Amino acid sequence: MNAKRRKELRVVKTHISLAIDLLSDIIDDEQFALDNVPENLRESSSYNEKEDALDDLRDALSDLESADDSVSDML
Repeated sequence: MNAKRRKELRVVKTHISLAIDLLSDIIDDEQFALDNVPENLRESSSYNEKEDALDDLRDALSDLESADDSVSDML
């Protein structure tokens, strides 16, 4: 890999790292919101949808972390 492509990969890595940070913050906020749902609403479909969305966000974070590792391996 030439120097130009490695430089471009460093830019990609920076963007992935930023996305990881932002997504982590969103996950923390969503988890906090979910943790503060009253007990009597925790069996609702809305609550279950929020749990599913949080799981999807965690999956996305895992994918981004894998991408970050892969790019790091190329540098």
